[in-house]
Amino acid sequence: MGLVQGGLIRWTLPKLGEQRSIYCGLLCYAIGLLLFAFASEGWMMFAFLIPYSLGGICGPALQSVITKMYPQMHRGASRGLDQLG
Repeated sequence: MGLVQGGLIRWTLPKLGEQRSIYCGLLCYAIGLLLFAFASEGWMMFAFLIPYSLGGICGPALQSVITKMYPQMHRGASRGLDQLG
């Protein structure tokens, strides 16, 4: 998942845009979790990690959308950091 968020996101975000990256990422997460539920062999879990890991494109895109919803001086509040000072 780290490779997806660190490398693949640089390709997918400009190509798909933020909204589509979120939807595609959530779809990959859902497919991966559904496949995990029906895995009957140990090796299947490793194979099903691929679509689940591709869901990692959702996180950075979602953070970007949430961050843009807040004004500059309130950006920490979107992450719960407003109670620090």
